[in-house]
Amino acid sequence: MRTREYENMTVCFQLVDFLLQQAASPLFSDLTAAVDVLMVSEASVLQPFIEALAEAAESPYGCLLVGGRIVVATDRWWVLTARELTLLSTLLMSLPECSARDVPVYLPHGSPTVPHRLLTFELLRNVMACVICGPSPPLSELEREIGRFWMPAVETLKSVRKTLPRNIPHSIEVDANILGFILINTSTHRCLNSVSLIGASGRGQGEEQACQEKRRAVLRSFYTMVVGSYFNRGGEKSGESSGPSELSHQPTDTYIVCSGHKCYAHTSGKYQIFVLFAAKTPTFAMRSVTHKTLNLVVKDKSSPL
Repeated sequence: MRTREYENMTVCFQLVDFLLQQAASPLFSDLTAAVDVLMVSEASVLQPFIEALAEAAESPYGCLLVGGRIVVATDRWWVLTARELTLLSTLLMSLPECSARDVPVYLPHGSPTVPHRLLTFELLRNVMACVICGPSPPLSELEREIGRFWMPAVETLKSVRKTLPRNIPHSIEVDANILGFILINTSTHRCLNSVSLIGASGRGQGEEQACQEKRRAVLRSFYTMVVGSYFNRGGEKSGESSGPSELSHQPTDTYIVCSGHKCYAHTSGKYQIFVLFAAKTPTFAMRSVTHKTLNLVVKDKSSPL
């Protein structure tokens, strides 16, 4: 017979396995220390639903995830530290599909010694509502109420799910030369990204998925190269490591040109953006396109950053 302790350890093993294979994950949170979010125009409609669920659970912590990315969350959920936000999202991605679950969690900053309960409810495939609460209420009690809470929002949830894998509304038209991007708010620790901005162009599903994985790998490599050398992260000071960071000034833009692609990075205040361009893109145009894309997304009323 499985004990509760055994089940808890199994959850931990699944999380560790997922972290070890994170390079193949559609998320970037392990790399950016910022939680992945989804940009949708329906966020304001869904916010009252997650607030109502959290209130029913007698908890200030609640969020709605689609494809592992946060769509809406309560104010207190956003108060969690970057480590807690990313660990929770990674944990949820590592677990197998389940209609409802009750998992003990330790918040490294908010509650390092006393466990809380993470309750999750699958509303639709790839759509999950979560709350963090104490000993009560029981999972079964909330599970009976899920239909009442979320049934009026089903069509909205289906619409939001269609945003995947683009991750931003189709109403936002980015430059056709952009193959992918990572946009980070270093203040709120939120990350918006996409490697599926263009259509499949006649490619099969398997071939398109391979293209997305390649773009993701290039962006991860570019981000790793730039952050910590050109762009400081987490309060690092210039001169702490060898290379470009020894410069007396703080660079705001950098780029690379390769045979198969080009990449451009820009930092402005609390925002950092890393863009993957098609090789045919004129090098002189990357700067203006990157800056325009940053302003386009950040200033949109549906921006989650």
